[in-house]
Amino acid sequence: MKSPHTQRGISLFISMLMLALLSALTTLLMANASLDLKMAGAAALKIDADQQLEGAIEELLAKDDSALKFASAIKGSQFTLTHISGVSSAVAQVQDQPSCARSRKPSSDDIFACRYLHTKLNRDYGRAKTGSGRLGHNSAGLGIEQKTLKN
Repeated sequence: MKSPHTQRGISLFISMLMLALLSALTTLLMANASLDLKMAGAAALKIDADQQLEGAIEELLAKDDSALKFASAIKGSQFTLTHISGVSSAVAQVQDQPSCARSRKPSSDDIFACRYLHTKLNRDYGRAKTGSGRLGHNSAGLGIEQKTLKN
């Protein structure tokens, strides 16, 4: 055994080195956990945006005056939503066809025509960012086939 006078503090050096390594490891683990939480939060916001778009589609189809609004819609017109906020809707395409593609009775071709309406619904999601950050964008399409009387 060496006398205390000849020791130079190697145990203190090793202890400080171990403390520095453990601190670095702890910092890396905390940064990884923080990133995981941010990713989980972003995924939850996207799922929420998906559900709001589905709710907006249901609201558009369930309104009492929706058939009349669909019949008079032109390209670029927008439908108002009362229960779902943050969702914009615009008619992307309107086509009038002489007959309906999904008609069960082909003999009704001389009475009915078809109006195809494609509506696009959009919803931005995410947290407000500063600098060059931007929000996520989610959209859904709604296709409507509506029988109309021929003139």
